[in-house]
Amino acid sequence: MKKDFSQGLTLIELMAVVTMIIIVTGVVFATYGIGRDSLALDRSSQKLYQDLRFALANSMSGIDGATGAGIHFDKSGSTTSYLIFKNPTSSTSQTFDTDSLNIYASRGVLISDWIKLEDGVKIISFKNISGGTSDNSLNVYFRSPYPTTFLNGIYYQNKTNCVPQSDCTVSIVIGTNDGSKTKTITINNSGMIDLK
Repeated sequence: MKKDFSQGLTLIELMAVVTMIIIVTGVVFATYGIGRDSLALDRSSQKLYQDLRFALANSMSGIDGATGAGIHFDKSGSTTSYLIFKNPTSSTSQTFDTDSLNIYASRGVLISDWIKLEDGVKIISFKNISGGTSDNSLNVYFRSPYPTTFLNGIYYQNKTNCVPQSDCTVSIVIGTNDGSKTKTITINNSGMIDLK
């Protein structure tokens, strides 16, 4: 009894297999893109959280004789980056001045580092603080040694100074470019930083 091995796949069987491979590949690549953006958002929000903690720690330690450190956001200039800065001993400024680079030293502000968010992630908004924050810029500054927290140059000593009381907190919302996923970082008047 001889078996006939000369038969192969029919055209319909071959097309069915190729179709299934294409469908599975499409699903994998679509899911990969969504997962990639979510991971980029998670990494960027964690990085921003850590940079705020870094500024807080630097202000408390007084490294290099700095009187404080902070982070400056300017959405009108860039929605994908922010600036870490510190003020030397002689400075009394609680904010970062966005004038041209050649006068930073004369104003007593030193740039520590420009930080760029990951691709696919941007700064979406800031929570407004009455009398303190605009929609386009925000300064979070910690002055040593306690640290004293300034939100856009304003020091809210305690919650009774805030009307309404929620004004003692600023929120930074970052998200994916399409806005489908967001993370919120809040900083209150006592320097507590929270990531949600």
